[in-house]
Amino acid sequence: MSSKIIYSFYALTIFLLCNALIKSQPIANESNSEGLNKSLNSLANTFTSPLQWEGKDLLTFAILSASWYAAYINDTQFRKPFTRSRNSTFDQLEPIGYLYGSPFVMAPVSLLTFGIGEITGNDKVSKTGLLMSELVLSVGIIQMPASIIIGRARPSSGFSKDVFEFGNGAEHNYASFISGHTAIAVGVSRILSHQLNNTYASIALYGLAAITTLSRLYEDKHWTPDILLGAA
Repeated sequence: MSSKIIYSFYALTIFLLCNALIKSQPIANESNSEGLNKSLNSLANTFTSPLQWEGKDLLTFAILSASWYAAYINDTQFRKPFTRSRNSTFDQLEPIGYLYGSPFVMAPVSLLTFGIGEITGNDKVSKTGLLMSELVLSVGIIQMPASIIIGRARPSSGFSKDVFEFGNGAEHNYASFISGHTAIAVGVSRILSHQLNNTYASIALYGLAAITTLSRLYEDKHWTPDILLGAA
């Protein structure tokens, strides 16, 4: 699939997204300063929320941890179906999934969505752009240090699932933990699904998130538990 087709696809997606948001039910008006303050408070809450966890939150964390470990001990088995399923259809879908979860795509898309909302005076479009920007920033702040500190070897590196080079995750071959692409794709789909509030749009959006998730496994860039944790 050529780069012109891929970027044309995303240009059309941005246009349709903003058009759908403009036509959808607008949210209550708020000033730019109020919107920015809410965004900053939301970001702060993201990083301090573990201090406020209660019983249900701790149970969720325990289930997530157990699921990660269960996937970890079966990593090699989970990997096999994806490394054996090379075909031309998946080869063409992979770039779409990669770009949908890429911070280098979603960061400008988020800012562009916010800018279009400001230019058109539509608060819902602006709010959507802010939410997407919050997400990309949050994922970067959480995922990049985690990746560097844990230093888990990518499956494509040729190392086993048990290889961890702590503190060396800035090196590409040791950046499997956590999947930032998956986190961004699932998060963006969740935000847009909520904002658009349309069943067909939700199906398409989560379908794109699924393509991103599977593309990371297909390209052998992450182990299964690192994908699951990114999505969670």
